Amino acid sequence: MKRINRWLSLMLVYCMLLAVVPVTASATTVAKGKCGDNLTWTLTDDGVLSVVGTGKMYFWAKNSYVPWHHERDKILSITFDPRITEITGFAFEECHNLTSVVIPVGVTTIRDVAFSNCSNLVNITIPDGVTSIKTLAFEGTPWQKNQGDFVTINGILLRYQGTATDVTIPNGITKICGGAFYKCTQLSNVIIPDSVTEIGSNAFDYCTNLSSVIIPEKVTKIEAWTFRHCSNLSNVYIPNGLSDIELSAFEGCTRLNNVNLPETLTTIGRDAFSDCNNLTDIYYLGSKSQCDQIKVYKPNN
Repeated sequence: MKRINRWLSLMLVYCMLLAVVPVTASATTVAKGKCGDNLTWTLTDDGVLSVVGTGKMYFWAKNSYVPWHHERDKILSITFDPRITEITGFAFEECHNLTSVVIPVGVTTIRDVAFSNCSNLVNITIPDGVTSIKTLAFEGTPWQKNQGDFVTINGILLRYQGTATDVTIPNGITKICGGAFYKCTQLSNVIIPDSVTEIGSNAFDYCTNLSSVIIPEKVTKIEAWTFRHCSNLSNVYIPNGLSDIELSAFEGCTRLNNVNLPETLTTIGRDAFSDCNNLTDIYYLGSKSQCDQIKVYKPNN
């Protein structure tokens, strides 16, 4: 009888302990799928989006193609596998309830508008290994707005947010990100330091008062739409060593009247000088045989 009472007492104590120990419920998966050749994603009901695997995300041409796009308002935080190497374009655009992001150490590239218009994203940690950030990757985020006139990461100028008409880009900048001066309509003159090796697409797009620019010697190509609709641009220095002028690079530069093309040039993209109505003189600094080898994509008037 004593044994039974002792057993009952132990069971009572055990039940009482169970009653006070909190029960932790595991998160439930809301949606999941693939987001790269070797990447999968899972969204749980606690708002955590987990991206697991290796390598690059798939390329998506617009945000509606992103597999979690229709669940984006449920995303409160993101966990990344450190083996991920690239965050693709549009991936987290308009994730309005996302407040903080830590980019994993394996990432080298963040593509176009990857976190654009995340209206509550105030904290972003970007590792030193990120060497390429594409057009407007963080546009419309509180984090970017709080960075001052020059938004820079790892020697990359992401965005100019000032209002000056004459701007000198800081020494040590190696890359000007795509869209860095997009629609800076007050800009009339810009000094680009010799340290710059790359100017991204749309970098000076719609800088309608920009009158002159000297492209540094280390830049090897003028990317698509770089100076498009710079309607006041009359003087541009294109350095020897530059090989490519890409799609619509100077489209709509209506005051441009002459251009010197270096002997190193190999490609002129489609519509590179479209609607440059006052462009009457183009000087090529190489030989006739070199000129004949330049690939010119039509239409180019």
